Amino acid sequence: MNSRSPVDECRFPLDVEREIFEFAALSDPATVPSLMLVAQRVKQWVEPLLYRVIMLSRREPKCTMPGVLRFTVESFLRRMKDKSPNFLRGSVRHLCLRNMIRDDSFSHPRIAHDPQVDAILGACSEVSDLFLGYHISTGRDRLATMPCLCRLTLEIDLLFEGYPVDFAHTLFRNITHLEVLDSADARPAAWPSIAAIPNLTHLAFSDPDFCPIFGAVLLASKRLRCLVFLCRDDESIEHARRRADDARFVISGRILDFEMDWRDGAQGRDDYWDRADQFIAAKRACKIDGELYSAWIYIYSRATVLVSVYQMDKILLAL
Repeated sequence: MNSRSPVDECRFPLDVEREIFEFAALSDPATVPSLMLVAQRVKQWVEPLLYRVIMLSRREPKCTMPGVLRFTVESFLRRMKDKSPNFLRGSVRHLCLRNMIRDDSFSHPRIAHDPQVDAILGACSEVSDLFLGYHISTGRDRLATMPCLCRLTLEIDLLFEGYPVDFAHTLFRNITHLEVLDSADARPAAWPSIAAIPNLTHLAFSDPDFCPIFGAVLLASKRLRCLVFLCRDDESIEHARRRADDARFVISGRILDFEMDWRDGAQGRDDYWDRADQFIAAKRACKIDGELYSAWIYIYSRATVLVSVYQMDKILLAL
C-alpha cells in the first residue's frame, strides 16, 4: 500500500510548485478551470485567480471573454453566499458593473445607492480597479472603505447627490487613475478642484463641455502625468487643443470596444491609459512631432483596426 501523501509526490518544493501554477494561471487566465482539476492544492492556489477580473450586469452576457468571469447581478449575489467573505475579498481585483438599471426603474434611471451594488462592493472590498457604469453609484463611505482602490470610473455627481462635491473626501485618497463619466453641466463650479485629488496621475473626460477646464487642471496639478480627452468630434478636438497646450494632454477617439480595452488593462496588457503614456513619452523623446495631440485613430473597414500614431506617420509619409 502506498502511504505517500499528495504533498510527498510533488517534484518541487510546494512554494516553487505554487509559483509555477500561479504564473501559468496569470499568463493565460483561460486555463484556470483546467488547472483547478490537477489537484486540490492547485485548486486552492489558482481558484482565487479565476475571480481576479469580474464583469457584472443585470442582463445575461452575450458572449464570454477569456480570463474574465461574467455574471448577472443575481447570479453573483448567489455566488457570494457560496464563498467565504475572505475568498472574494482576497480574490477580486478588477470589477466592472454596467447595464445595471432595473426593469422597473427606467422612468427614474438615476438611482443612487443601489443596495445590491453596496453589497457587492462590500464583498469585494479589496479591488484596485473599479468601473461603475452610467447611472450606477454607491455610498461615498463605501468607497472610502476600499483601501486598495486606485483606478476608478464613475459618475461623480451621483456619488455626491444632494451634497457638494468634495474631491478631498477620503474615497479619493489613493486614486491614481480617474475616468469621469459625468456631463460638465453637472456641478460646473466643482470640476476645476478635481486637481486637488492628492495622488491623481491620470485623468480622463469624454464630454466636450469639459474642454474649458483642461488647461486649468493641468496647470494646477504638476503631479498629473496624463489628461485624456475621449472624443472623435473634430470641432471639440480643435476647441480642446486651444485650451490645453501641454505635453501631458492627449486626445483619443472614444473606445470602440470598451469591454475589450478594460479587460486588456485588467490583465496587464495595454489599455488606453498605457497608449496615452506611450504617446506622451514618444513626444518628450522627440520621436514624434511635439505639436501632435491625437494619440491614435480608428479606421473602419470590414474589421476595426487600431492604428497607432507611429504607423499613421509612416502612412502619411508614403502618400
